Order: sequence, then structure tokens, then C-alpha cells
Amino acid sequence: MSTLGALSIIIILLAAAGICAGFIGLEYANRRERLRTRIAGVAGGSRNVELESAPGDALFQRFQVIGRTLLSSPLLGKVEREKLAAKLVHCGIRDPNALSIFVGVKFGLAVLLPALLWVLLHYFDFWPESFSIQLPTVLFVTLAGWRGPDMWLDRRIKEWRLLLSDGLPDALDLMVICTDAGLGLEQAMDRVARDIEMTRPVLAAELRLTLSEMRILPSMKDALINLSNRTQSRPIQMLVSTLVQTLQYGTPLGQSLRTLSAEMHIHRFLQYEQNAAKLPVLLTLPMIIFILPTMFIVVCGPAALQVIDVMKTMN
Repeated sequence: MSTLGALSIIIILLAAAGICAGFIGLEYANRRERLRTRIAGVAGGSRNVELESAPGDALFQRFQVIGRTLLSSPLLGKVEREKLAAKLVHCGIRDPNALSIFVGVKFGLAVLLPALLWVLLHYFDFWPESFSIQLPTVLFVTLAGWRGPDMWLDRRIKEWRLLLSDGLPDALDLMVICTDAGLGLEQAMDRVARDIEMTRPVLAAELRLTLSEMRILPSMKDALINLSNRTQSRPIQMLVSTLVQTLQYGTPLGQSLRTLSAEMHIHRFLQYEQNAAKLPVLLTLPMIIFILPTMFIVVCGPAALQVIDVMKTMN
């Protein structure tokens, strides 16, 4: 293997390791926030419950300080800050310090990954002497460290919206039962949020937040529109549109929810069929790489051994 080939492999491995470390750090921070929210819900107090200091808290506090400095500097424009803040909200991360920690992690990875790359390549004596190779290498690793958290955030938004859309048809069935029993919209949402809290915690949290806004805002319509803007999920937007029309025109709530629930169940069934139809295509490559060589070894192996034995006896 040439020096340049080994250098490329090391750069790719270091970039992947740094990005994975950033993802783990962001996931740990979000897990701590969910734990704070659960403790606050059990205690019945504020969500800013003080937890015992963990080993990684000091590191995240440093990232938070770095992120605040960058947010107050002209390096990040107003549009970029608003875009990142909206993305964090759209994936369920609503801690007031989340934006500063996220920006601090981005900056930390963009700085630490090139430094780590330089130290390791110098240690193994793989650092290229040509500046035309050094500059693209450093720029590539820096860009990977800066864009890695954004890739993690985009993936988390997709997963979060998928959790919302998967649990919505079942929640609508429960809401239909509640409305048929004589409950109003607010009481039905409260009951459904309590019933699905264990199985669909993401959707239950959104419903509880919407209920809190309904009790504070002057109009239920504003709270429902906030739910649609906050989640940016197509099934949630369909539900909000149905509820807003029901409140505005006075159509029967149970009938509207029953129709929407049937449509969502059909859509989910079609989505499952689509995913099942993709399986043969997705399994083709693993079958060619892992299964077919093994079959050839099992089928042709004994015959090949006999041919080798015959050739040895002939010689």
C-alpha cells in the first residue's frame, strides 16, 4: 500500500471517528435534557431541575460558552442562527442552551479534528510534505467536523417526524373514542396524551405542550397552528387542518377525526407495503456479497478438493 493510500484511509477513519464522537456528545446532551423533563414532570415543578453533576457536564459547559461567543459574534449570521434554532425545535430539542451547545460542538469538532489529524499523522510519519496535499486534507477534515453535527441533526429530524407520524393513527382512534364518549377536544387530547405516554412518548409530549398552549393562548386555533409549525410533520398538519376547520365551521368532531383516522391507517398500510416491496432490492447486494460466495464454497469446495487430490496423485 502506498503512503498516499494509507494517508487517505487514516484521514477517512479520523473524520468518521470525530463525527461519531460529536454525535455521541449531542445524543448525551439530549438524553440529559429528557431526564430533566421527566424528573420535573414527576416532581410537578419546573423543568430546570438541578441534577447531580456528571463527568461530561464541564465539557458541555465549555461548549456552551464557546457557542455563546460564536452566536454573539458576526461569524454566524442571523439567518443561520434562526435556521439552526428552528431545526433544533423541529426535532424536539427545546432547551434554551441547546443552540449554544450545538454551535460549540460544531466549532470544537472543526478545530479538534484537524489538530488530532496533524498529531496522529506526525506520530506515524504520514504527514505529507507537499502543501498542495496538506491544505485540501486540513480543509476536508475541518469541513467534516463542522458539517457532521448538521448531518446528525437532519437525521434526528427525520426520525423524530417518523415517530410522530407512526403514533398518530392510534392516537386518532383513541380521540374518536373519547369524542364519542362526550369529551371535548381539550379533554380528549389530555386523555389521549396520558394513555399513549408509555408507548408514544414523543407524540404525548407534543400533545401536552399543545394543551398547555391552549390554556394560555386566547384561541385554540393558535395553539394548533403552533403545533403544526413546531413539528413540520405532514400527518400532524393534516390533523391540525381538520381540527381548525372543525372549530371554525362547527362540523362534528368525531366524524372528522374518524375520517382522518381511516385515511391515515390506509396511508400507513401503503407505506408498509412500499417498504416491503423495497426489501428484495435492498437484500440483493448483501446476498451477492455474503450468501452467494458461501454457497459456491459449500457446493464447489468438495469437488475442488477432489480435483486437487487427483492432480497430486498424477504428479
